[in-house]
Amino acid sequence: MKTPLLVSLPPTFAQYLETATKRCRYEYRQAPAINHAEVHFDLAQVRYWMQLWEKQPIATGFPKWRRYTPERFENLAKMGILRVFTCDHALQMVEKCDDYIYCHPPLYDKQNQLAKAMWFALIRWACGKANWLDLGGGGQPKRWSDLNRDSHYKWLYVSKTVAAQPWRVQVCPCGWRELISEPHPCSRCAR
Repeated sequence: MKTPLLVSLPPTFAQYLETATKRCRYEYRQAPAINHAEVHFDLAQVRYWMQLWEKQPIATGFPKWRRYTPERFENLAKMGILRVFTCDHALQMVEKCDDYIYCHPPLYDKQNQLAKAMWFALIRWACGKANWLDLGGGGQPKRWSDLNRDSHYKWLYVSKTVAAQPWRVQVCPCGWRELISEPHPCSRCAR
């Protein structure tokens, strides 16, 4: 099971930057300018970028697309759920459902260092189009610090208010884990 890392989206990107942490605003100013655009789904391009991504090491080894294949992305595009974005040397896909957007990581040649620029461009696009952007926090953490450490680069994009909360993981007797800032009944079994 994946842990969501949700970013609340205001109507405009300027409002997003007003709620961002100092570090986020600094990183935004440092990110390279890119030609970020929404494009039509192209199976060959998606296959190319997915294969390139799997050949490049990350902190935990080599990334694998376990549940997703290029054909699955193609089906999502046909259903009108998948949106595809590109810049000169990168590709990123998101699944948009009503006011929620689930993000897949930007796929790029790591020599180009485009991840932050792609994330900021995606957030700019999403402001006013949805209320929530799910950056994906990884697996099930035992402590908030685990999520923070495992998704450190994504933590950059949450608001000052969220970053300042004393978050922790609440484990219910039913086995459900929730990220909370204060104790409350389990959302799965209501205990």
